[in-house]
Amino acid sequence: MILFERNDQPRPQLAEVTGVREGLLCTMGQDSTEGMPLFAPAGVAWLPAEGEQVLLLPFEGAYLCAGALCKPQGLAPGELTLKSAGGASIRLKNNGEVVINTLRITLDGQLINGKESD
Repeated sequence: MILFERNDQPRPQLAEVTGVREGLLCTMGQDSTEGMPLFAPAGVAWLPAEGEQVLLLPFEGAYLCAGALCKPQGLAPGELTLKSAGGASIRLKNNGEVVINTLRITLDGQLINGKESD
């Protein structure tokens, strides 16, 4: 099966976030969109910041936001970071450590305050 085989059908696109109103996203890309829903894994809520690049997918005659362009700086394969626009972060490392901002929690529960080590 070939997806998006007809040229007149909406296609996935990257767009820039121009604003968020009442939890709904506004973007500017190939098409200008307003009031589109955001999707995320269950239990995760997020709002992209203005200027971020997001992936839009066609959905029921409109678009939905499937996620933001990822910048995995400093991550090893298999690691995960949650980071806010203000700089707060939680990182799950492959060695079992959890790093909350600069506080490291080792696999055995030891707390190490200071700069994160990679």
